[in-house]
This record gives sequence, C-alpha cells and structure tokens, in this order.
Amino acid sequence: MAEVASKLLLALAPVIALQVLLQAYSLYDLAKRRKGSKLPWAIVIVLLGYIGAAAYLIWGRERD
Repeated sequence: MAEVASKLLLALAPVIALQVLLQAYSLYDLAKRRKGSKLPWAIVIVLLGYIGAAAYLIWGRERD
C-alpha cells in the first residue's frame, strides 16, 4: 500500500508544483497592481487553484 502511495505522490508532484507556481505568479502579479480590486481576485486565486489563477491571468490582469 505504501508503495502505491509513494508512486502516486511521485506522479502528482509535477502537477502540484505547477499549480503552486501558477498561483504564486498570479498572486505576485496581483500584488504589483496599482489599482483595482485585489482582495476578490486573491480569494479567487487561492480558493480555485488552477481555474482561479487562469481566470485572473486571462481577465483580471492589467495590460501594459
């Protein structure tokens, strides 16, 4: 049983790392914003994982 769990964890490690990096980048980008609604976006990013971070990067991010 422990062998299966360790293989599963090893298989999921890249997926988890990608999610953490995507959320961290989204929160970093959000913190750099000068205006706008930061708190609602932060809640969406943290609670919805991939979906929240992707939604922020698509619709919530300030364009240069």
